[in-house]
Amino acid sequence: MKIWNKELSFDEVIKNNNIVVLEFGSELCGACKSIDYKLSNWLEEIGGIEGYYVPSEENMELAASLGIFTSPVVLVYVD
Repeated sequence: MKIWNKELSFDEVIKNNNIVVLEFGSELCGACKSIDYKLSNWLEEIGGIEGYYVPSEENMELAASLGIFTSPVVLVYVD
């Protein structure tokens, strides 16, 4: 999975990809790390899906705009 950075436009990423998986997590969260490991492996096996790990602490505005106030959260956008 790619690491989300603030230069990315949420709307553009969703618009320009058929399937997008966003995992919101925290470095101090054990469940987040476990999900990230399994999700990353799955996305690599499947292929053709854009996957991003979104560090919640660094992307509070994006998380809040999507109604995310806890970790972990996995969002999937399809077409």
